[in-house]
Amino acid sequence: RDIFLPPFKSMIDAGVATIMVNSGEGNGQPIHSSHEYLVGMLRDELGCKGVAVTDWDDIGKLHGVHRVSPNEKESTYLAITAGVDMSMAPYNANYADYAVALVREGRIPAERIEQSARRILQLKEDLGLFDNPLATGSLDVIGSDEHTAVAREAARASLVKLKNANQTLPAARTTRGLVTGPAAEAH
Repeated sequence: RDIFLPPFKSMIDAGVATIMVNSGEGNGQPIHSSHEYLVGMLRDELGCKGVAVTDWDDIGKLHGVHRVSPNEKESTYLAITAGVDMSMAPYNANYADYAVALVREGRIPAERIEQSARRILQLKEDLGLFDNPLATGSLDVIGSDEHTAVAREAARASLVKLKNANQTLPAARTTRGLVTGPAAEAH
């Protein structure tokens, strides 16, 4: 609370429009399934009004990594009821289908989905996407020689070289190590 919350409070007070939910856990509970963190802390305590979006496929990870649900549909239920507004899953569009099914089953009130839809539509309105939904001209430069050169330079600048001075890598099969943390026993 002393270290991590003040910067979040500052950006929320400054009017941040979106929050990407942390992929980890807090006190053993995945943040994407925590009503305490996403509604209690983020919305009620810090006053966030923006869109809460997942990181890369984190709803699927509630089942596959954190193992707090038996399947992806239940992961979707946990995330929506915890306060997630939008799922970022680039290769999987099941979130919308599961949300509709959960509303039809009466497990999630339609008002909860409407709340997220209002936040997302407000963000689009604030960004002017209804006035000018397509960027003009900017799509022409994607994949251009200039952009490829910039991307290549960024990749070169971000490389990390590992010095194997003691020849410790690769580790021998008899080498012992300690794996610790909340996902230490996850397979």
